[in-house]
Amino acid sequence: MRYFLPWFLLLLLFCCNDDDYLTEEKVAESNISSKDFIIAHRGCWERDAAPQNSRESLKRALALDIYGTEFDVRQTKDGVLVVNHDDNFNGLAIAQSTYQELSQYTLCDGETLPLLEEFLVIKKKSASSVKLIVEFKSCKVSDVVSLIDRYDLQYQVEYISFSKGYCQQLVNLGYGDKTLYLTGNLSPAEIKDLGIGGIDYSNTVFSNCPEYINEAKQLGLKTIVWTVNDVNSVIDYISKGVIVTTDNPAKFVR
Repeated sequence: MRYFLPWFLLLLLFCCNDDDYLTEEKVAESNISSKDFIIAHRGCWERDAAPQNSRESLKRALALDIYGTEFDVRQTKDGVLVVNHDDNFNGLAIAQSTYQELSQYTLCDGETLPLLEEFLVIKKKSASSVKLIVEFKSCKVSDVVSLIDRYDLQYQVEYISFSKGYCQQLVNLGYGDKTLYLTGNLSPAEIKDLGIGGIDYSNTVFSNCPEYINEAKQLGLKTIVWTVNDVNSVIDYISKGVIVTTDNPAKFVR
């Protein structure tokens, strides 16, 4: 049912003009906040109050009725799995620093650099059905999946990566069906042949290759677009059965 929209959203799409459905009020009326279609990009963040990839942004995302919440995983010099988008933290290269060295500094809300394990504990304690969308940045794939196995959360997790190599490792470990490729340089048919479960491509890729959406659907691949914040574009992608990663997930929740 993921690829079919409620009748009222279809009515909105075909009967309203742009000025009508670009308002937040129309977004709320359309009920496009289905957990089947929205992913919070680096959590439900709010500058100083809940920075991107923070514990607080994760908690806020888990409180929303959406499909998932995405975050980035890296590994320290001493093998600790941490959550951070950039390859450095407060000027320290994460891969060349110990967690103790990195923990001397904090995010802008006062949090220390979050551990992947802390994210899993937060998820495990919550009653939320929101999925964890784990992006591999620079870390050992086996260490990540082993930790998730330990918390018995594989059924609540999907994996994404710009690295074809990481995706192939996940396929080899038996997680291909929950793995999506980010780079955008492979066709849906090539993704299917590799045993990868879906494509998670940028808005630019889909704009240049709009046929990828139908091709992926016909091949049974999950299809996600990143990172889209314009309401009109979000509605357009949802109308095509594409899950949308956005910086403003709360905007699409009633």
